[in-house]
Amino acid sequence: MVTRNSVDYKIALLRFLLRTHGEFPDPDIRKFWDYIGSHFTHPDVPKAIGNELEEYCDAEVQTWQIECDSDPKRRRKGHEKGSQYDSLMDQWAETWDARLLDHWQHLVTKPGPNQGKFDTVPSEFRAKVKERVAASERIDQKSIQGSAKKTPPRKAKDQPRNSQTEGRNFEYDGEKLERVVEAAKQRACDVGKPDLAQAVNQIYLDALVDMRLRVLLEAILTQEATPKQNEEFQEYVRRAKRKLRDAKAKDEKAQADLKKNSPQVQYSHKQENRSAIKKDKAKAPAVSATQGSVDSGYGSQKDDKVMNDSASGSSVSRSNSEVVDGAKRRRASIPSAEAAEQADLEEAERASKRRKQADDGDDSGNYGQKKAKAVHKHPLNKRGINLADSGSELSEAGDTEIEAAKEAYVDEMVRKKSAEASKQAIEEQYGPVSPTVADNESWRSMPSPSFQTAQPARAAGPNATASVSNSAPGASTAVMRVPSPPPEQLTDDESSHAFKIITGAAAEAMAPAMERLEAKLDSLLSQRPPANPFQNMFDASKSKGKDAATAASQDLVNVADMLQSGDLDLRNPDTTKLISQLARNAAEASIHAAEAARRAGEMARDVSMVLMHLGTKHMGKQIGHGGQRKQE
Repeated sequence: MVTRNSVDYKIALLRFLLRTHGEFPDPDIRKFWDYIGSHFTHPDVPKAIGNELEEYCDAEVQTWQIECDSDPKRRRKGHEKGSQYDSLMDQWAETWDARLLDHWQHLVTKPGPNQGKFDTVPSEFRAKVKERVAASERIDQKSIQGSAKKTPPRKAKDQPRNSQTEGRNFEYDGEKLERVVEAAKQRACDVGKPDLAQAVNQIYLDALVDMRLRVLLEAILTQEATPKQNEEFQEYVRRAKRKLRDAKAKDEKAQADLKKNSPQVQYSHKQENRSAIKKDKAKAPAVSATQGSVDSGYGSQKDDKVMNDSASGSSVSRSNSEVVDGAKRRRASIPSAEAAEQADLEEAERASKRRKQADDGDDSGNYGQKKAKAVHKHPLNKRGINLADSGSELSEAGDTEIEAAKEAYVDEMVRKKSAEASKQAIEEQYGPVSPTVADNESWRSMPSPSFQTAQPARAAGPNATASVSNSAPGASTAVMRVPSPPPEQLTDDESSHAFKIITGAAAEAMAPAMERLEAKLDSLLSQRPPANPFQNMFDASKSKGKDAATAASQDLVNVADMLQSGDLDLRNPDTTKLISQLARNAAEASIHAAEAARRAGEMARDVSMVLMHLGTKHMGKQIGHGGQRKQE
């Protein structure tokens, strides 16, 4: 019976397609398939409805391409390489590529919404379509179409072809496919597999431009994929994961190289600023005690108060900066000495700015003093006079930065030395410990601590921690976590008692299961098969064959006696006829006896094999149940 999967039907369809391609000049593929669906018929197969023939041809082309790329020995019967089907399919694949090229050229050149939009053309046809459109501007359109039909673009036979059909109807298409993909990505993220979610997204993006992958994805979603299609789709998934993993590794390597090759920060401008400030300070006129005594007593007292307040404010701000600097150093991990110096200098600059703002906000000023008229010309002159009168060395920006940098550097060195001393003390007591959390450290890889007694060791813990944390001024206040000792071992009596308790509980829990097992064994033993169910049949066949052989032998004996007696007249026709009849009967009886004996022998052999198999199986069950009982 001929069906759509028959080779005869496929050959007839391919011949009709090739013949219609030469007779149908319209490049619109929609009109082409409408004409094919309305005119192609086969006497033994119902006529196709709608786009069934187009979808059937696309699926068959995809299957044929997969077979061409795989082992030739695995091709379907009647679809082998070099067969009539293979030759016609090769011609149709080339013809269909040429028709698709004509279709996309017609779509971007005819007046309409897609005119001039080459982005809508698939990538494999875009360059060729642009060449044709450019040539059509110089040559007549009809001559170009004729030359294109005469020399269609030809692909290599072993190269896979992606059939890009416009307006193909998929069950999972558009928004429905996007919802399925988003749901799959969400499930992958929920189970903790972000790489799988990225692979799903990559496959979705590839399927939008690769029709072969799109057909596989449709078959997977509709659960109509064959085992071979499932295997090919899994290969696409593995390829997408590998592609994402390589891209991620490449980005990480590029970032590491960029960080490694980045130029280091230079601090030459700091030295220039400091030298310039010192030069300006040397040129500026100094304020002497005589000039201060000229002012009124109240004003001089206020100046002393301002100087004391500024000094105390600078000390308070410096102490606050030390706290902030220490907290930030504890939070950040400084990879090298240069990075540490850079961080300390930046923090010192911020502390200096905060101190300047605090000094500017102090409005105690020069209350009660006589102010020169030039002071009112610009508000900045008042600030300059206060800075000059205060006489504080820390008021200079360069000196403040130097002092803050020195303090930050000293704090960092003390912190490092304290951490190294604490680490060395722990290693001397417990041995080398890997840089992990102490609670999760394996006690098998660490030597047992040598404590004198349990109570004093626990009592000395906080004191030891406090001494380590307060070993130097400005040291880090982080508490060192010391791992607790391993649990104590049980004695022999305690271990024996615990074993008895566990064994009794296990036996009590297994008692119902043992009772059910024994009942099952008893029921199996009670249902033993009979010793030999075919014995009666075997005996009957044996006796029947024996009787037939005995009768035939007796007839032969009688004939021999009659011939030896010589009483018979051999010239009598009746005597000759009688002897012939007896010999024939004896021969037939012997033949029947031999056939019966052969059948009886075959039956006996089959019965013996069945009995042997049943006996072996029954014996194995008895041995298994007996060993299981003994073990329990």
